[in-house]
Amino acid sequence: MTARYVNRRPIFVIVLKGAMIFAADLVRGVPIEVELEFIHASSYGMGAQSDGTIEVIPSWTRPLTGRDVVIIEDIVDTGVTLHCIRAHIESQRPATIEACALLDKPGRRRVEVPLEYVGFQIEDVFAVGYGLDYAERFRNLPYIGVVNT
Repeated sequence: MTARYVNRRPIFVIVLKGAMIFAADLVRGVPIEVELEFIHASSYGMGAQSDGTIEVIPSWTRPLTGRDVVIIEDIVDTGVTLHCIRAHIESQRPATIEACALLDKPGRRRVEVPLEYVGFQIEDVFAVGYGLDYAERFRNLPYIGVVNT
């Protein structure tokens, strides 16, 4: 990832709340200058199943027009949330847009989305910890575990 952005200072758009811990570790390990912005996106509410409604609330303080944007996501499951986030960011006319996810669960994909950087691919399980939650619980676990739902 870093070779692509040398001398370009991309904006990392961190998807709250789940990606915050992964993003904190990622940006500390990236040897290039980056800017950080945040977007809140939710589809699970307080359960284990998405109700299909995606709420996207950006909180950036600068225009994304003409900038390189990298979305930092905790997990890509159905692809619907990332698709909505990408569409929202694309409406700002960035120069480039890429996505980086800690976890990818391709077996549940309903919408194909570009995912340029992936930490780990997982089976169809409900992962928690390291920022990922179940009904706002377990985000603070220092590891990734599985909840039987």
